[in-house]
Amino acid sequence: MKKQLLLGILIFSLFSSLLAQTGYTIKDLNITGMENTSEAKLKKELTLQKKSVWEKLLFWKKANQYYEADLISDLEFIENFYQKEGFLDVQVDSEVKENSDKETVEIEFIVQENNPVLMEQINYKLQVTEPEDISKLQPLLTELKQDFPFKEGSRFRDEELLLVKNELENWLVMEGYAYQKVSYNLHLKKELNLVIIDFNLKTGPLCYFGETTFKGVEEVPYSILKKQLDPPGKIYSEKYLRNLQRKLQSLGMFQYVTVRGDLEEQHANPVPIQVNLKEALRYSVKFGVGYGQEDKFRTSITVTKLGFLGGIRKAVFYAKYSSLEPYNLSLKLTQPGLFYQNGTLILNPYVRKEEETNYTRSKMGSLVTYQLGLGRYMTTYLNYGIDWNNIKTASPLLEDDLISQGKGDYRQSSATIGLVYDDSEPMFSPLHGWYFSSGLTWGGIGFHSDYHYTKTSSEVRKYTTLYKQLVLAARVQGGFMKPLRSGEVTPIADRYYAGGSNSVRGWSRFNLGPKSADNLPLGGNSLLVSSVELRYPIWNILSGVVFCDAGNVWTGTYDHNLTQFKYSGGGGLRVSTPLGPIRVDVSTPFSESNKKIQFYLNIGEAF
Repeated sequence: MKKQLLLGILIFSLFSSLLAQTGYTIKDLNITGMENTSEAKLKKELTLQKKSVWEKLLFWKKANQYYEADLISDLEFIENFYQKEGFLDVQVDSEVKENSDKETVEIEFIVQENNPVLMEQINYKLQVTEPEDISKLQPLLTELKQDFPFKEGSRFRDEELLLVKNELENWLVMEGYAYQKVSYNLHLKKELNLVIIDFNLKTGPLCYFGETTFKGVEEVPYSILKKQLDPPGKIYSEKYLRNLQRKLQSLGMFQYVTVRGDLEEQHANPVPIQVNLKEALRYSVKFGVGYGQEDKFRTSITVTKLGFLGGIRKAVFYAKYSSLEPYNLSLKLTQPGLFYQNGTLILNPYVRKEEETNYTRSKMGSLVTYQLGLGRYMTTYLNYGIDWNNIKTASPLLEDDLISQGKGDYRQSSATIGLVYDDSEPMFSPLHGWYFSSGLTWGGIGFHSDYHYTKTSSEVRKYTTLYKQLVLAARVQGGFMKPLRSGEVTPIADRYYAGGSNSVRGWSRFNLGPKSADNLPLGGNSLLVSSVELRYPIWNILSGVVFCDAGNVWTGTYDHNLTQFKYSGGGGLRVSTPLGPIRVDVSTPFSESNKKIQFYLNIGEAF
């Protein structure tokens, strides 16, 4: 009975203590005395939090409550944080000012950093299995040290110590020492605030790759998988494992691929490789529905058949409807691994109708493409296409000589050679990296093509993360077309156009550039456009952007004239989804008073 009574009193006391604190909310919270780190960064990690500027706008939301236990926890956190940053003698106190009338508190954490611990000496000791390994590894280690984040005489930080340890481990593995071990010893001279760091690098034996085993294979032939492998006996490398995983995944036949060296089998050398696979469904169907300011309602269906006619061939049927494309039907047949491991042949017959403000075109044809991967990020390609077109212009003023002669039905053939480099990541909203593409098209090769011209197009994009999710994105795109026979012109449907949600915003689609007498887009043979965007997070899946676009289209082949650039600017919102961001942009031209503000609604970034 006494035990139950004592337990009840204890629970009541704890409950009463909590109730006594819940009446007070946090009005303000500050950290003073900080000189070597960001106050804003540290405050985000505390348990105690005051309302943010955004939260203050939500007047119905109550302020955060104050608990003494959280205060003690935050004092310990700040002290531990500073000690990891090298300030072993840091002192952290707190001052809490209570306002009993308003039941609020103002909290101040007072930091006295004191002198940090400096690195007096950093030593690296290599312990090798074979004596000749020293002459190979020592110069590489000397070069590697130059890129390490800390140096002798700089402040000691736990994070940098662990980072260097990890880099040393990765370096040895990349050099083929799969069973390496890296450790360190710290010799602290507390009275002098100095530390000596000794890294010990035990390389273990130089390792080689052994046999590769595959698990989870059902339909894909082993012969095709083995073509992706290097022969056994190659020096062990994590880079090779990553490249093998990427090559197998790029075949498009698997839901996932994991590749690892079996390092747990009693230090086996050569090291066996284990590949675990899960094959994708042989048939798959995807539906898409969306809305864009330019193409209005759109819907599509994609049907994929893996292992088409055996092996790793693939067939993809695609159908789409929108106001810009009343119908778009295509069949893409893919044969990977042709001629080279990274070579792919693609046959793509199609039927399509395009409805623009200045023309309507129905076309039927086929495109044959051979593409070759030149590493992880680069691809080159060569294609040849032939199509039969029926075109109707929206005005007689848009007709060229061929169309006015009754050739609204014309044949067009062309060959294109191009190169694409893309290391930007992630896919839908890149935070960093480069994108570059360039292509040269020669129109009128064979099949009695009615138009003959050359067309050169290039595009460069750069994505830079300035701070966390704050991204600066820039793009330059340009090109030119040239008729190859005197008196001929380029086809209106293949010319350059500018303006629209993915071009120079501030103008509607195709509406920037040369116009006919009845104010319809003529298109041009020269293009140069550029864009700069600052993308920033707002809250959760919502982000914003401010941008400036510039550019123009010119009639002649080499008529690029920067003095005739048109400029626009604006801002927008993005809502992240698994299929890419939903984009809303508002833009207006500069120095053109008769132009209206343009609104754009679409899926995906402008570039």
